[in-house]
Amino acid sequence: LALMRPRYTSLVGRSLRIGSIRGIDVRVHITFPLIVLWAAVDWGAGTYLGWRGALYGALLVLLLFVCVVLHELGHSMVAMHYGVKVKDITLLPIGGVAQMRRMPDKPSQELLVALAGPAVNVAIAAVLALLFWTSVDGHLPVLFRMIRLAFRPGGQGLLLYLLLANAGMAVF
Repeated sequence: LALMRPRYTSLVGRSLRIGSIRGIDVRVHITFPLIVLWAAVDWGAGTYLGWRGALYGALLVLLLFVCVVLHELGHSMVAMHYGVKVKDITLLPIGGVAQMRRMPDKPSQELLVALAGPAVNVAIAAVLALLFWTSVDGHLPVLFRMIRLAFRPGGQGLLLYLLLANAGMAVF
């Protein structure tokens, strides 16, 4: 009977600690490097840049996950403000998760915790939009060209990709 019962394995058991922010451990799941490797291979083999494309792809994914950590920190900081202990933030290939001991007692506090992550992404997107706007001398290309530019290696492409990703995280 014990063999049929599923065993619970925490994310922490399959992750490595990479640091701590305000007492919250930041961890990466052991499969996380696979997404960085995939991006490096995809950008390296899928572009004319070769190894430089691979480095660009790896950098892009790492910066995207910095935004995910900031998103999870948004949730965590508001939760801590309401007395909730946050165990850790774990990065997975599909995103991140903040593990809290419990949720705040009041629904209004829980709502603020839920909205804090997307609010961080809106702020990041606003800064990136300003940086992108100044990089194109105030002349925004049409939407089709902007989307194409987001997948072109380079400074503007990086800004635009991260801008669109943060806008997507805010909405999601």
